[in-house]
Amino acid sequence: MNPTIASTLPVTTTRNGAVFEFTYTRSVAALNAGAVFTVEWSDTLPGTSWSSSGVTEQILSENGTVQQVKALVPVGSQGRRFVHLKVTAPP
Repeated sequence: MNPTIASTLPVTTTRNGAVFEFTYTRSVAALNAGAVFTVEWSDTLPGTSWSSSGVTEQILSENGTVQQVKALVPVGSQGRRFVHLKVTAPP
């Protein structure tokens, strides 16, 4: 995605009991180039509070160009949880 143009990442979210399902699409070419996609959560939002602890991922589909991935995030005990997708550029 072009960082100079406003856009929305194709993401869906669902709460399924004690798990928050965060489904997103990622580029296979970006993965092959070394980009890292990490789903992280926070209960409080400060910059240092983000964690990927307890997050698991499943690849739902791949067509050679993109993968659809479902991340399972534990809901937490406070009744809320903020989730984001962190993408780290290749070295």
